[in-house]
This record gives sequence, structure tokens and C-alpha cells, in this order.
Amino acid sequence: RAFQNFFRGLKTGRKVGFPKFKKKGRHDSFRLTGAIHVFERHIQMPRFGKIRVKEATEVQGRILSATVRREADRWFVSLAVEMEICDPIQVQGPAAGIDVGLSHFATIVSGSESVKIADPKPLNRYFKLLRRRQRRHSRKQKGSRNRKKSALQLARLHRRVRNIRQDFLHKLTTEL
Repeated sequence: RAFQNFFRGLKTGRKVGFPKFKKKGRHDSFRLTGAIHVFERHIQMPRFGKIRVKEATEVQGRILSATVRREADRWFVSLAVEMEICDPIQVQGPAAGIDVGLSHFATIVSGSESVKIADPKPLNRYFKLLRRRQRRHSRKQKGSRNRKKSALQLARLHRRVRNIRQDFLHKLTTEL
């Protein structure tokens, strides 16, 4: 079909690009617009119907689109919502300086006192595991089932490391 569209475009005189091969599983994401409805524990999308979600969601605003994407072996839905812009809240209190470093995650200086924040502890264990799994993955024969299984394990581990980092950052910024 891509070639048919390409040659049809050439005949009509439109500026068209040569079709690119898009491997299955390379970028597993797509956007849906239109009839997207959010219920307490379900999201209803065109072509899929009602899909049960893990997190109870309440959307304030008009839903513009939904992006469905796959990470490792899980599927996620992101909603683009149009909302009213709120006035920013004025923060009262002392100012603090934050220095992000290499030996420590961050150093926070407030007035005359300084606090050093260490990296999240579980990361070191996962970094060792990552190194081992990456070495194991590099030895697998390209195109084999074992390589695909290894790639999935690696993707899961990368997702876990990313989740630990995000969780740490969210907790730290909330505390600050």
C-alpha cells in the first residue's frame, strides 16, 4: 500500500517521499483522537472499546487525544487534556540553592547549613545486574528467540531503574 500511495502521489505531481520500512515492534506507539471517554476504572477508545486501567483517573478538562505506547512488555495510555491555566501560587519562605553533583546526588544549601543527598541505594544493585544482562545479551545470536527474550529482560530492567529514579526525584521534590 505504501508503494501504491507513493506512485499515486508521483502521478498527481505531489511532493512525496520514498516509503520507509518500519519494523514491527520498533516504535510501538500511536495516537488516537476523537471519541475518548474516561470512566472511574476504564478508558473507552475507538477501535478498542472499554479498557480497564490500574489507576483511578478523573479528568478535569476536555480530552484532545490519547497516545498508546508500549514499554518493555506493558502498554500505557497518555491523555492530552485542554485545561484552564491557573494563577501560580506565590511561595513564601527562605530560598535554597541546589547543586547537582556526581559523588552525591545533590547538595542543598539553605542559609548557613548544607545537606548532602545520596543516590538511591537500590540503583547500585540494578547497575550490576544491568551490566551482566547487557554482556549476556551481546553474546546472543542476532535474530534468535533467546536474543528477543534477553532484550525483553533488559528492557524490563531499564524500566525498573527509570522508575526508581523517577520515584526518588518525585519524593525529593515533594519534600523540598
